[in-house]
Amino acid sequence: MTYTAKTAKELRSEKGSLSKKLATQLGLIETELDGINRAAASYTLSKALALGVFGDATGLALSDDLVDALGIYAELPATGTALTAGKVAAGMWSRFLVNKAQTNDVSLFGMEAQMRVKANLGDGVHASLWAYFEQSGTVTLASPGMNGAISVTVEGSAGLTVASGAYLAGMVIDSSVASGAIMTGSFDAINIKKSGSSYAWKNGICIRDNAATTGVSIGACTTGIDIVGAVTRGIRVGTHDWGVGSTGLEISTTDPLLQVAGKVTGEDVAQGVYVCSYNQLALINDQDEDVSMMASWNELYVTDADLTGSSNYAAVWGHIEAAGTVVSSTGNMSPLHGSLIIPANYTNASGALLGGCIVDIILHTSMTNNGVIAAFAIGSHTDPNQGDWQYGLYMPANNVVTGIYIGTCSGACIHMAGGADGSAEGDFWYDAAAHVLKYRDNSAVKTIAVTG
Repeated sequence: MTYTAKTAKELRSEKGSLSKKLATQLGLIETELDGINRAAASYTLSKALALGVFGDATGLALSDDLVDALGIYAELPATGTALTAGKVAAGMWSRFLVNKAQTNDVSLFGMEAQMRVKANLGDGVHASLWAYFEQSGTVTLASPGMNGAISVTVEGSAGLTVASGAYLAGMVIDSSVASGAIMTGSFDAINIKKSGSSYAWKNGICIRDNAATTGVSIGACTTGIDIVGAVTRGIRVGTHDWGVGSTGLEISTTDPLLQVAGKVTGEDVAQGVYVCSYNQLALINDQDEDVSMMASWNELYVTDADLTGSSNYAAVWGHIEAAGTVVSSTGNMSPLHGSLIIPANYTNASGALLGGCIVDIILHTSMTNNGVIAAFAIGSHTDPNQGDWQYGLYMPANNVVTGIYIGTCSGACIHMAGGADGSAEGDFWYDAAAHVLKYRDNSAVKTIAVTG
């Protein structure tokens, strides 16, 4: 006995799930459909199968009574047998085999999901593809299994060549939105969110060990990374540890863990401040506790190490290098520059120190010192072509009330090792009782009267 296949129009007019009616029809009209062969547990089609007609107002009409144009329902029954190791099962499986080289500009997809919107959309979730991973009951996701709503794999053999200018990516996100579109809301290539009180993602994006040569590569854009929400820690590179068990990232090359390289190539650029890195800490409320606040902190931690040779170690290193023919401005040029901008209503409390540069020391009295310890030191020449500093300390006129202020010293207030003009080594110090300035000329102690 044979049965006449029902048309899509006839199926649309019936209530219920179209997918269920389609399954019923396939079972009844196997002798009427050209190219269909029935096997023991599946059907094999040798020709294309279309549901509806491509175009405007010619597709399968969906409604409250009919919300799925095609439904596929599969399961691994609780009473069944677990799959053999290595098996891959899918509710829907699609394979597109390309055996012919394509030389023209074409687009090929293993599966295409398209939703064309020609009417306003209200609240809700709207997407061309919805991948939905749902868990129910008591379930354990065992290690090291990978579980997710979407799994993307790129597989290639040793014979693969990705030509210069070509892209091979796990995911390509392209914007074909016209530049005249009105974007008052959010427009994101990837938008990561959570629903209500749901569990927050532990990592918005996680790149596993050795999974990428460059974790994140950003081309030309207005802002590379913009953190605008409330965060506990903006960006962390490695894990900080005060003790000897440092958990920071291992540095195995001269490449820095954090590198910021900028350049100014324009001529006669607009007036302003141009910086590679800018740190700001805004303090806007009263503070009653003993705290320290700094816009930037750099620390070099040395523990159980013998440092030999003539290497340099510093928590902060400032470096300026001029090359070619350079004519300076009338401003300042220095590897380190500090400035204080203090308004009239600022009060410097008694005992407080307000300084352009403050150097503190926590030096154990039992340490062994065979060299020089200095708060400020001008190093010796390392290049035979280097010239001498014109001044070791320079204070322009009318900028300083007291040129040098020296409190109580355990040794000499000023010590001179002698100059190239033949002047002798000596010390200067102030004798408060005698109200004189004393200095040592070789072994003789001489005095200079202090008036005023």
